Amino acid sequence: MEIRKVKFSDVEQITAIYNFYVENTQVTFEEECATPDEMHSRVEKVIQRDLPWLVLENEEGEVLGYAYASPWHNRSAYRFTVEATVYLMPEVQGQGYGTILYEALLA
Repeated sequence: MEIRKVKFSDVEQITAIYNFYVENTQVTFEEECATPDEMHSRVEKVIQRDLPWLVLENEEGEVLGYAYASPWHNRSAYRFTVEATVYLMPEVQGQGYGTILYEALLA
């Protein structure tokens, strides 16, 4: 397992992970699946703000999950406040990977 910074080549796998939650849960508050282009834009916005977007990949290079920090609100009072987010492939939930990603993100 490796935790590393996101690459734009990860966007397809990230989109698939995210869309599982859109289609099967209410946690995203989205009603439509994200497209790879939309996800690329989201990743780019985080990176441009010099905030972290990390991925956890297995030995085969498959993205198992990801974590990122994004601005909480655009108002000046919140300029130092971020929201932390983690998403995992459903089949690796409950194995401690979310904790590992949060720890890396907070570091």
